[in-house]
Amino acid sequence: MALLSKAQTCPLDVQHIIMSCLTPKDTAHMASTCRNWLYASRERLYRTLTLHCHCVTLKLLGRTLNRSAEIRNFVKFLSISYCERWTLPDWMTLLPAGNVRQVRLYHPTWPNRCASTVLSLPLMNQVHTLSLKSRLWGWELKELTALPNLRRLWLEQCDVLEGCAELQLPLLPFSLSDCRLTLIDVPVLHINFLRSFAANINVTGLLIHIPHESKALLGSLATVLKSSFTTLHYLAIESPAYHGPPIMDDVLPHLPRLTYLMCGGGLYREGVLPDNLSELHLYTDDFEVIQGVLCQLEAKKRCMERSSPSSPGLSLRKFRILCFGRVDHTGLRKKSAELGVELICCYSYLPRANIRSIQRDLEREGNWFPVC
Repeated sequence: MALLSKAQTCPLDVQHIIMSCLTPKDTAHMASTCRNWLYASRERLYRTLTLHCHCVTLKLLGRTLNRSAEIRNFVKFLSISYCERWTLPDWMTLLPAGNVRQVRLYHPTWPNRCASTVLSLPLMNQVHTLSLKSRLWGWELKELTALPNLRRLWLEQCDVLEGCAELQLPLLPFSLSDCRLTLIDVPVLHINFLRSFAANINVTGLLIHIPHESKALLGSLATVLKSSFTTLHYLAIESPAYHGPPIMDDVLPHLPRLTYLMCGGGLYREGVLPDNLSELHLYTDDFEVIQGVLCQLEAKKRCMERSSPSSPGLSLRKFRILCFGRVDHTGLRKKSAELGVELICCYSYLPRANIRSIQRDLEREGNWFPVC
C-alpha cells in the first residue's frame, strides 16, 4: 500500500487558508503541483473574474467556462469592462442562479446599450451588490430599479446625460440599504440629477469632485444636501484649496447620521460636528480651524462625562489633516491623545483629496468587491 504525502492528506479547509495567502500566479502553480490541490486552487482562481474586451486570454477563459460546469460554479464575483466591439460570452448565461452576488461594471462613455445587456442577464436577478461606472442613461437607471434582490448600489459616473437630469424614478425596493454616488464633476446638470435622484432613493454615500470653474454652484449644492441627503453616512467633497465659502457649517446640522466626512479647503470652518461622526478629513492649513475642531470635541467629552460617567467616549476616532505649510502639531497631538482621537498630519503642495482613492478605501472597508 502506497503511503500518501502530507499534500495529499491536507484537509480542504486548510488548503483554502493556504490559497488565500497566495497570489493568483502562485495559486495556478499550486494546481500543477499536486492533483489533490486542484479543486482548492481552481476555487480560488475562478472565485473573482475580471473581464476586459482586450484581454488576450479571454477566448481561453471562455472555452474553459463553456466546457466545465464545475468551474462555472466557482464564480462568485464579476468585474466586467465592456466595449462596443465585444459581445458577452455564452458562459455568462450558464452561470448557476444565485452564485454571483456582487458585480462591478464599467463601460466607456460613448452612447450604447451595453450596460443594459449585462443588467438583463439572468444572473443579475440574484445580485445584491452592484457597482456601475459609466455614462448614465434613463433606461439604464430604470433597469437598475427592476433588480429584485439588489441591496447595495454604487454609481460612479463619468458623466450624466440629459435624459437623466430630471428623471422621475420609481422607488427602488425598500430593501436597498446602501446607495452611493460618485460624481467626477458638478455642472448644473449634476445638481439637477442629484435633486431628482435623492427625491426617490435614500442615498447613504456621496463623493463629489468640484472643479474650480464650478465653485459658483456650491450654494446650490448646499441647498440640495440639506433638503434631500439627510440619510448620508459618507460624504466627501474634493475641491481646490481656498475654494470656500464654508457651506458645510450650514449643512452639517442636517446630516445627523454622518459617520465619515472629507472636505476641501474653506468648505468647513466651525460647524457643529454630528454626534455619530467617526472619521474627519480636513484639507486646510488654517490652524484656527484645526484647533476649533479639537476644542469642540473637548467640550463634547466634558458634557458626556457629566451626564454619564461610564460613557464610552467620543464617536470620532480619526482626525486627518492635509495642509500646505508646516503646522506645529505637538500641542495638537497631545490634546487629541487626551481625547482618544488619532491625529494624522500630512503635508502637501496640493492639499486636495483624491476621490477615487477615497472610494477604493470605502469599498475595501465595506467589502464591496474582494481583492483577488
